[in-house]
Amino acid sequence: MDTYQSIVESLQRKGFRITLIRSALIRVFSQSRMPLAVEAVLNKLKAHKVTVYREIDFLVQQNILQSVAFGDRKKRFELASRPHHHHAVCVKCNRIEDVMLDGDLQKEIRIIEKNKKFVITSHSLEFFGLCNNCLAT
Repeated sequence: MDTYQSIVESLQRKGFRITLIRSALIRVFSQSRMPLAVEAVLNKLKAHKVTVYREIDFLVQQNILQSVAFGDRKKRFELASRPHHHHAVCVKCNRIEDVMLDGDLQKEIRIIEKNKKFVITSHSLEFFGLCNNCLAT
């Protein structure tokens, strides 16, 4: 079953309606390979800005989407069901690529928790630089 269909069925089982805009948003995020800002979503859909914000908030509350921030004061969103990953962000063209870490990050988290007497509930690790296209120009 594809991601779009499984999200729709999950929401329907919880008793939520699948409106045209909700369906369109789920499809846009299911097909996206990178986190999307609301402006990018609005460029893909013909919908009122307030409606899109409200539906994105709903999808975040339902743990369908999660917020991603890259320090530029622009919230982006991606599917929460994607495997844990980080991002490489080009500071010139804003290209974003997923980064999967091979190392044992969980081990490092446990060490931080023990040494700092701190319970980590989430983390964010992003890499900023220039993509291959921008390096060539």
